[in-house]
Amino acid sequence: MTSAEEKFNQFLADIFQVDGAEGVVECFQFLFGAFVITRDGIVIGANAEFIEMIQYLKSELYGMSALDLIAEDERAGMIARFAEGNTERYELKLLPKSKKILDVLVAPRNFNAGGKVFRLAEFVDNTAQKLSQTTVRESEQKFHSVFEQAAVGIARVSPAGTFLEVNQKLCDIVGYSKEELIKKTFQEITHPDDLDIDLGLVWQMLNNERDTYNLEKRYFHKNGSIIWISLTASLIKNSDGSPKYFVAVIEDICSRKLLEYELINKASHDALTGLCNRTTLNEKLENEIHRAIRYSRSLSLMMIDIDHFKLVNDNYGHQAGDKVLIELAKDFKKIIRRADDAGRFGGEEFLLVLPELNNKQALVLAERLRQQIESRSIRFGENTINVTISIGISGYPEHGDEIDSLIKACDDAMYIAKQNGRNRIVSA
Repeated sequence: MTSAEEKFNQFLADIFQVDGAEGVVECFQFLFGAFVITRDGIVIGANAEFIEMIQYLKSELYGMSALDLIAEDERAGMIARFAEGNTERYELKLLPKSKKILDVLVAPRNFNAGGKVFRLAEFVDNTAQKLSQTTVRESEQKFHSVFEQAAVGIARVSPAGTFLEVNQKLCDIVGYSKEELIKKTFQEITHPDDLDIDLGLVWQMLNNERDTYNLEKRYFHKNGSIIWISLTASLIKNSDGSPKYFVAVIEDICSRKLLEYELINKASHDALTGLCNRTTLNEKLENEIHRAIRYSRSLSLMMIDIDHFKLVNDNYGHQAGDKVLIELAKDFKKIIRRADDAGRFGGEEFLLVLPELNNKQALVLAERLRQQIESRSIRFGENTINVTISIGISGYPEHGDEIDSLIKACDDAMYIAKQNGRNRIVSA
């Protein structure tokens, strides 16, 4: 097998899931004379029946322009058909190597693989006689089989958004049966935060401003969960140029999105406690300062330090110290509001950013935190560890309108709390 054949077989395996690459090749060979071309019309693969029909060797055929395989008087029409992505069946004069024209019936279909559009066409020799209705039905059934076995979701969608035809892979992605999905519109299953962008791109295609678009967006699964998909949509037009239907290719990208989220989370959060890291805290604090200034709102900060933390590490080991940090982080998350941010500022120091809390309100929250930590016991193996915290508070506008001044103010206040006996709160 040549490298070109191996590459093409792998290409088929990437598009269709039919018992692995070997099954895919068998499925492709089962079609009437068929080839696959790129969007530019270059032949990248063909089955045995087409090679026999066209009379070129594989080594000659692969890399040829599809236009060179067509009678000259039909080439202009085929260029337009390629450009439109037209997938309607049509008759064609095929030009084999012998130059003896064959009248064929062509059934094309477009596929998306690796972000690129490819065209698979099936050719049935119609020179001797027109195809009978039975032969046509068999051809359509085989194409439908290929359509069903695609590794991505495929749908025909009306200009209004109604699903006209869907394959099983799309049903698997969204959790609906074919009967259920065909009763819906794409608008119904699209997340509302993504719908305006999607509709805007659809409108551009309907107004001839673009031929296709690709969008990463969210669908609602039948069970109510949110799934991320990559959508590639193309518009198929009638002979008069009016919109006929959209062809949508949908790929499930939930795993990739989850990995992206995990990478972003690792880069922005402390690995031990799961709280924001110092860089993220600075970004959030800067945003909250600007918001407080713009809308004349209060903003409070808390610097929290674990009292005598070195003794925990000395007496019980660093793993015990890590356990204490983890448990305190859990307490912070339970007590602060959803709008607040908690982060690990340094070894045993934490910084809390509290939007729209004035000094009096921040003192109340700080006391809740202090009492919670003082009253709880942390189990580590057979040991019970009790710790306390010292808290310093600063705020906008009393102590400045810049990150450095606000952090320094609450940091200084926290050190005063430690100097005054620890396990207490001091406001700057």
